[in-house]
Amino acid sequence: MLFPNILRVGNTLQFRVPVDDVTTLHVRYEYYHPEDGQIANSGLDVDYEERPLYDEDGRIKRDYVMGQDMAAWVIQGPISDRTTEHLGVADVGIIMYRRMLDEQARVVEEGGEPLNIHRDPTANEIIVLPCEYFPYPGYEGTGGPFKDQPVREPDVMAILSGDGAARNEFQKAPKMSGEERYAFK
Repeated sequence: MLFPNILRVGNTLQFRVPVDDVTTLHVRYEYYHPEDGQIANSGLDVDYEERPLYDEDGRIKRDYVMGQDMAAWVIQGPISDRTTEHLGVADVGIIMYRRMLDEQARVVEEGGEPLNIHRDPTANEIIVLPCEYFPYPGYEGTGGPFKDQPVREPDVMAILSGDGAARNEFQKAPKMSGEERYAFK
């Protein structure tokens, strides 16, 4: 993820831009790196496709991954009532992301700059982002410059382990019987 609104998956960047209180523009940009000797597209004939949300029967199209994502967004309704949700350990990413948005909004309110603002007009460097199983130009196979980096336990796993957890909601939940678990609110 590129804070605050870009997701990179393989050779795809997904931009999510709020339009108004109930509408988000979602742009999916797919790219490729030409093989050695292959002539790259000149950029003059860029393919564009606007995928319909509904099929000819009026049902949400969900026969592909992005269609399933769109279905999940749409069935929540225009504005989800967050006051009634019950987030759990499986939702820790949502909790962390919302906290980060709140923290960065405060930074902006106080006159600072949020994450991922780079203001060096003299720099003309490519920022290479790590991505699993991606063929980087100039490297054989996948992984590129990150291929030999050891895989480490994600930070979120270390936080959730219970050892040194910084926030109460990340502590291990007490063991409960089945009856207690269903009665727990």
